[in-house]
This record gives sequence, structure tokens and C-alpha cells, in this order.
Amino acid sequence: MLNQHPFLQTVVHESTKPGRDTQQQLLDLWVVHSTHKYAASHLVGEKLDDVEAVQQELLNAFLEVLIVKEKATTIAELTSRIAYASVMAWDHAQPNESKRLEVSHLLDSSRKAGVCGDFFS
Repeated sequence: MLNQHPFLQTVVHESTKPGRDTQQQLLDLWVVHSTHKYAASHLVGEKLDDVEAVQQELLNAFLEVLIVKEKATTIAELTSRIAYASVMAWDHAQPNESKRLEVSHLLDSSRKAGVCGDFFS
């Protein structure tokens, strides 16, 4: 579903991460990352070319994905539930595909150590 959208690389449902107390949580939190290609097409130096337009375009893309995931009826239905949205340019947030590692993490059992991060696939 997500990998079929041309603008979105990652959608994280922060509220469902382990250790979150969903009974106490007042808001349903999400973090969305655009694709490198989309970001590059809207960056001028380290700033976005049109912050409001980019935010609206990414929000619409996210809501399209969420309609499928949440089985909501319309984008308007989901939009009415948004308390806050923001967008930021973080031009070094994700490595280019060619620089990503092929695995999702590294573990060293003997040392009881592990590494994970954005630089993995």
C-alpha cells in the first residue's frame, strides 16, 4: 500500500509503538516521511519552496494511505479529526538508496549489542 504512493517513504503510527499507554493518550500520533525524490523536488537549499503547498500535498497523500488502512470513508472524515500538522525540511534525514545497508539491523550475540537506524534498509 505505502510503497505504491509516489510521495511517501515511511508512515509511522507513533501511538502504537510498544510501551505507549493508549488508554491515557489523548491524540493519535503519526510521523510521515516523504521519498527522497519528492523532498529533492521541493528543496531550495535547505528550505522548502512552498511550505503550505508541500504540507497540504503530503497531508493529502497521507490521508489517501490512511483511508485504506483505517477503512475510513473520505478524506474529509479524516481531515476533521486532525488536531495539528506540520512539515519540515530535513534534507539529510535519509540516506540515498545506494548508501543504505542491505539488512534492517546488526546484532552481535556474543557482546549482547545491536545497531539499527535510518541507514539500514
